[in-house]
Amino acid sequence: MRIFKDMFFAFGDNSCHAKGMRRWITSLLLLALLAIVSPQTATAATTVCTPLSGTEPWNFPPGFAMLNDGRIVVGGIATYNDEPTPAGVILGIDGGIELNLSVAIAPMSIFRQQQTDILVEPNGDIVMSGGFQVLDANNTEVSRFITRFDGATGQLDTTMLNNLGTTSSGTATALARQADGRLIVGGSTAMGGIAWPRIGRLAADGSADTSAPTFATNVGGTLNGVPRDIAVRSDDRVWVGGNFTGGVRLFDSGGTPISIGTTDGEVRAVLNRQGDTVLLGGAFTTFTATTSATTSANNVVALNADGTLDTTFNTNVGSGANGAVWSLSEQSDGKILLAGEFTNFSGVSVSGVARINADGTPDTAFNTSVGTQDIFGSQPWPYIHHVGTQPDGKIILFGYISPTDPTHGALAPGLARLSPEGILDHRFNADCIAVPAPPRGLDDPIAQPVATTPTTTTTISEPITSVDLPDAAAIAAVTPSDLGSPPTITAGSTITLTGSGFTPQENVVVFIASQRRILSQAKADSTGTVTATFTADSNLSGDQIVVMWEPASGSMRTQAIAVAATALPATGSTNWAPWSLLLTGLGALVLGLRRLDLRRSR
Repeated sequence: MRIFKDMFFAFGDNSCHAKGMRRWITSLLLLALLAIVSPQTATAATTVCTPLSGTEPWNFPPGFAMLNDGRIVVGGIATYNDEPTPAGVILGIDGGIELNLSVAIAPMSIFRQQQTDILVEPNGDIVMSGGFQVLDANNTEVSRFITRFDGATGQLDTTMLNNLGTTSSGTATALARQADGRLIVGGSTAMGGIAWPRIGRLAADGSADTSAPTFATNVGGTLNGVPRDIAVRSDDRVWVGGNFTGGVRLFDSGGTPISIGTTDGEVRAVLNRQGDTVLLGGAFTTFTATTSATTSANNVVALNADGTLDTTFNTNVGSGANGAVWSLSEQSDGKILLAGEFTNFSGVSVSGVARINADGTPDTAFNTSVGTQDIFGSQPWPYIHHVGTQPDGKIILFGYISPTDPTHGALAPGLARLSPEGILDHRFNADCIAVPAPPRGLDDPIAQPVATTPTTTTTISEPITSVDLPDAAAIAAVTPSDLGSPPTITAGSTITLTGSGFTPQENVVVFIASQRRILSQAKADSTGTVTATFTADSNLSGDQIVVMWEPASGSMRTQAIAVAATALPATGSTNWAPWSLLLTGLGALVLGLRRLDLRRSR
């Protein structure tokens, strides 16, 4: 008590001892005051995204493939983002050019950029088929219709070029691979000088299939039109869809036809589903089984592995699509994406793409018509020719499209990306520049800090392999400078964060800003509120700020300072203990030591 009494009377004493004491007390009081001031927030730098030029329109179906890491291979276009790309191009996960194959193969070149199908082999090499020619440095043709690129360098496989030569005829419209590496090629009427009935087989190195009888011989004259898509089952059976009579064919591993049903129109997409069942998409209205029973099937139909109708699946699909289905893609969870030129699927308005569950029922959570976003845009004959999924669940669309949304207007044409819920991503293939934003006060509802309290809630995080995170400037903008050194959250602590102001149904990512390490992701509810729970897998020190980030909108609307919760509540309420009591006790100790020192000096 004597020490506190000395502290009080020091303010009325003008002695040197009292003046020194006042300086100590004033400094300590300021520190104590800082300890009870509400923590300030800062917002991320705003992001301005200027759409790049995208692709040049084409007058035929172009080639497309997805690499396992989410990168994209595109062929059949003259330019991409104003760069000449007649040989094709490999794009990064965000749509920018990673490897221009035309540059990689120089001084060789591709004439007539008409790649209609692209196959990614198990080792990462890329095989393209189409109506193009391969020219050497003297512009002399050395091969045609099929070529293989090294997936890492983009270099051409010269062995395949030499084996194929220049004696083939007819555009190679479709391509698939059997387990041993042999290639099933559709569309050509001759390959390597050998006549084909619009389909045949090559060895992995491009040389002629020398089996007796050959695949082409076994097929015989069963195709009177051009194959559009080929899919090989796990047992090497070959499904072929196209514009020939009946729309679909099934061959055994050697090319012998297997009797199955038929469609009344063209089949443009063949998908081998998990379990070896098959889904067909195209421009047809019925499927007629081998028993002559006809079933209504509006542009999509499911078949069992033996070619019979999967009646349960087709019943669940409902009325199907009101326009042609060009592409089918199965996601890792068994859900299926359908894309094409339709505007309604099973009674729901869509914009060229829909998603169905594994049992065929429409996925009602998937929506490509949020607000006034439009995937088709102003194209006179719009369609989505290809659809695929990146490892993080984002969806890539490729076609004759000009996507727009109400917030950002026209995006780059030709290619688009959707969130897993079907919302256009304006950051895809765009030149995004971070614009610093000033700190916002606690009265700004968008910048309100999120209350964080350790809980025992079960973790609801899910693995994320690839996601857009803000750049360094944006991260720096959300690092508070006035929080001191809050205590450490130890590994195993479970934290729940709640934030508002997000886009309804959009994914929000929780990550550590200083490490750019993702902790969890959660979906905003219909009011734009996000609740994310994660368990700390390591100790989080005071400078490791936990941030909630919405990649699709390009904004960090809420920051959560999880590590400061036990010391400086993010709600801004005062908290004298332990900070103020600690500082006051320290002040008393300093004064006591100083008093003892003065007594000794006397």
